[in-house]
Amino acid sequence: MATARSAAIVGGGIGGLTVANALKQIGMSVSLYERAPYFIPTVGAAFGLTPNGQMSLAHIGFKDQIEKILHPFLKWQILNDNCEIVAASDRIGDYGKRFGYFMGGTLRSELVDVLKEPLEKNGILHYSHNVTNIKQDNDGVTISFDNEKEQKPVQVDMVIGADGIHSTVVKQIFTPTAQSIYSKVNLFYGMIDNIDQQTSINPMITTKNTFIQYFGHRHCLSYRTGNKGQYMWAITYPSVTPPTTSQSWAKKQSDEGQDNFFLWSMVILPILAQAAYIFDAFYYLTHRSGNSGYEGLCSTILIVFAYLRYCSPIKRRVSLLIYYILLCLLSEIGTIIYMITFILKKDLFSTIDYIFWSLLEFIFTIMLIYC
Repeated sequence: MATARSAAIVGGGIGGLTVANALKQIGMSVSLYERAPYFIPTVGAAFGLTPNGQMSLAHIGFKDQIEKILHPFLKWQILNDNCEIVAASDRIGDYGKRFGYFMGGTLRSELVDVLKEPLEKNGILHYSHNVTNIKQDNDGVTISFDNEKEQKPVQVDMVIGADGIHSTVVKQIFTPTAQSIYSKVNLFYGMIDNIDQQTSINPMITTKNTFIQYFGHRHCLSYRTGNKGQYMWAITYPSVTPPTTSQSWAKKQSDEGQDNFFLWSMVILPILAQAAYIFDAFYYLTHRSGNSGYEGLCSTILIVFAYLRYCSPIKRRVSLLIYYILLCLLSEIGTIIYMITFILKKDLFSTIDYIFWSLLEFIFTIMLIYC
């Protein structure tokens, strides 16, 4: 078997960038092709970087850079519906002593910047290159690109596909495989900048060097990331359909989720002790994805109810009455449309599920007004 001396990597994500740096270090001729015209800093938000990952990056020369962009986790806390700590451990902080590297939060954009810098300096990273075809023969592999007039085909000894779940390389090399099975659970996540300046967020969950998890109606996690005051949060939610890929929807939901996530969950829980109801206000924000737009308004109104509990009795009753009338109008219209949609789809589970949460919402609305 001939020894590969040149390699083309398709896909400029963290995997592709890491492989390119590793092969470059051992002396191979490397080229990396990314179809995007540039890297988008907000894509991917943040993630937890484990000691194993840091060891691998340190092995190819990025030890010092990774230490600068990592916010290490020294504590692990698990919360219940009332935002109370039910379990805590300092063992996660032992990773540093045992392995030489802490598990920690890292901004994807900062890691990408670290990995792509040496590749850009050496002219290895090529943007706006969308691979359309791959051909193998005895002389090697030839890859063609979308813009054939300006981007001539490239011949190399080896092609490495690092282009994600919808991989062009996989489709070109392998026969069609079965589609992925949808788990019926989606993940919604976002970033909060300048976390130390956010006075409305419970300080217990923004503590430095602490990894926070919640297990209840769904799974939620949050932590500081990087070293510039950013905070990452993520929450799972059940859904019979995968999330839409619409860019306009994604931006709207991202902005709305970041503005309201902590307001609608952990901040109010310890104040009002309306654990099941208030936390599930966020359920409506996510559950309505691609369906109906009224639940977000309902949840907003109900949060107003909660705050108005601390007003004078007369002012509170009048305000709540006005908001309640508006809520009823919105709820009735949205509920009818939403249920008709489920019935037409013959989705019995979702119909029952929606009726249950609607009744629960009504009950707690009355409780908030008169308790």
